[in-house]
Amino acid sequence: MGYRFDFDSQNNLLRCSWEGVVTDDLLWENFCAVKNLVAAHSFRRCINDFSGVTQFDASSKIIERIARVPPIFGGAGTMLIILAPKDLIFGLSRMFSSLSEPSRPNLHVVHTEQEAFALLGITSANFSPISDP
Repeated sequence: MGYRFDFDSQNNLLRCSWEGVVTDDLLWENFCAVKNLVAAHSFRRCINDFSGVTQFDASSKIIERIARVPPIFGGAGTMLIILAPKDLIFGLSRMFSSLSEPSRPNLHVVHTEQEAFALLGITSANFSPISDP
C-alpha cells in the first residue's frame, strides 16, 4: 500500500501514514517525497505514523543512510515525531533517532498518537488529504 500524506492547517502539522509493507526503496522514496513537500510548503512539524504497517522489511542500512543525510526538519519551531506502536518499528526508530541525534534534536519516537499530540502541545488534529509533491 505504501504511504499517504495529510495536513492539519490549524496546527501546521504534516502527517505521513504508512500502510502495509515497508521496504528500503519505499523508505527512501518517502524521504525524497517529504523533502519535496517541505520545500514546497514550508511545513514545520510532522508525524511519521507507522500504525498501519503490517510488515517491516526495511534494513538497518537504509535507516543508517537516511540518518546520515541532512535533516528535512531542522531549526527553531520544527519537530519530527515517529509514531511507532509496534516494538520492532519502535526499536528501529530509536536506532534512527540515536544515529541522527546531533543533526535532529527535535526528533521524538513515541508509541501512541496521544504521546505525539502531547509533545506538539495539541489535544487533537483535523487532517485533510494532500497530494504528493
